[in-house]
Amino acid sequence: MIYAIGFPNFQGITSIETDNLEETEKVVQEIRKNGGRAELFQADVSKETEAEALIDFTCDKSGRIDILVNNAGVTKDGLLINMSVDDWNYVI
Repeated sequence: MIYAIGFPNFQGITSIETDNLEETEKVVQEIRKNGGRAELFQADVSKETEAEALIDFTCDKSGRIDILVNNAGVTKDGLLINMSVDDWNYVI
């Protein structure tokens, strides 16, 4: 979310996906307070339908996506040799 704040003169819409609505709403409010445009969308981007909904939402609000910062990630702690194929696919 800090990426969104780092572009105070950005003329487009900053669309933020989150699983932490309370903290993210603060970021959205800060962007708006400083004259920016921001939209909040809650999704689990590991689910294809929710990721597609996020893209549709962003394009509906702004017309297109010019910059995309993918900062999503998951972890399954353990050695590669001990990971199941399902765990590997989930992480990747």
